[in-house]
Amino acid sequence: MPSGIGEIIELRLGAEIIAPENLTTFRRADRRYATSLSIGAHTHYLAGKTEVAAGVDLVFVGPQTGLSQFQRALHNALGVPEPDDSVLRNQVANSINPTVSLELGRSLDLSERTHVRPFVEARAGVETYMRAGFDLTFGALGRGELLTRDTVSGQRYPTIANDWTGLSAVFGADIAYVGSSVYFPETRGPVVNKTRERVRLGVHWQGKKDTAMFYGMTWLGEEFEGQDGGQLIGSARLNYRF
Repeated sequence: MPSGIGEIIELRLGAEIIAPENLTTFRRADRRYATSLSIGAHTHYLAGKTEVAAGVDLVFVGPQTGLSQFQRALHNALGVPEPDDSVLRNQVANSINPTVSLELGRSLDLSERTHVRPFVEARAGVETYMRAGFDLTFGALGRGELLTRDTVSGQRYPTIANDWTGLSAVFGADIAYVGSSVYFPETRGPVVNKTRERVRLGVHWQGKKDTAMFYGMTWLGEEFEGQDGGQLIGSARLNYRF
């Protein structure tokens, strides 16, 4: 990782569909259906021994993204229930949200093949929050690599990889204080929780022939008042160089 701001620029494109528990019946007590598209640029550098990731994104939210129609077409092709008109009529409205983010972390070696990385993160824009947590890694993952954090799951994955081979296991947890969220409009729907928890684990495998795979699971705590429990999501990644 370089010591200068802007020496590495990561360009990001993102798409997200956030659905209530029931796609076929609108329920006022549940979260509103929401979609978003984002484009952004982030820089990664070292400030002393502190790893810094800072960036800005432009996040488009609402029907303007076209993702609800994409989901409808996909579900129709797969023969599974589509989002009902009543759900889509009450989805989060169109908005454009400039968003800035900053993460500070520091890797500490516990042994030759084990390290822990406490971090703090701040984000303002489409969602505004402060977060603190840690990532514990067993194996060679992250040694001389540039890792990027997935916004939803919190899982970290290499964007500039090293030539290690074998298995690495990861475990992490964090908690956030949420100031506001465009996905929970103040005038409609349930109230956003002020705290948000995540616990995650995963396994990275990297082979000798330019093939790498990852699978992980993340438990997400309740995000709004009245939610009947957290949820478990999976993350998968396949990388093949040819």
